Amino acid sequence: VETVDGLYRGFFEGVAGAATALVFTGLEWGDAEAKALACVLPRFASLHCLDLSKNKLGVEGALSLAGYLRASASLTALILSRNNLTNLGEAISGVRAIAEALKANASLTFADLSQNALGPAGVKALVDGGAFRASLTVADLRYNSLDIESATLLATTAKAKGISLCGIKPEQTEADFRPSITGKCMK
Repeated sequence: VETVDGLYRGFFEGVAGAATALVFTGLEWGDAEAKALACVLPRFASLHCLDLSKNKLGVEGALSLAGYLRASASLTALILSRNNLTNLGEAISGVRAIAEALKANASLTFADLSQNALGPAGVKALVDGGAFRASLTVADLRYNSLDIESATLLATTAKAKGISLCGIKPEQTEADFRPSITGKCMK
């Protein structure tokens, strides 16, 4: 048993240290899996892309991942689309924690938080929490039930910080924030 344990640990450490992308999409992972993943993510020192889209991550999952996001020096792309980071708009503490983590992270250039029922309160938490910092160049926040005020806040902040918002072309002066499937990331 000790030999197998040693072999497994050696293999894991070797793979973890060299991995540049982790894609765990559509696995129906919830908060418990996010918490377990957050414990091992620091071992992935070369990780550039973390894709946890199309899962069931909620507020607790977001809180668990925030610690890693705050400390990661290699992560450049974070994809958390199609989760439930606000427990259907009931709580924004997880989004607030992610915003504060992104503020501290100097390597992240792309964040996809689309389809998470962020709503106006979630967007305000992202803006107030400092998620839109200098290193972030592209953000996808489509399909989050924004109202005119929160969409304006988002667009104004993104423009001031030089961040491209997916689904909005730079030359646009008006936007339709109703759900559609035609939006694309634009730079």
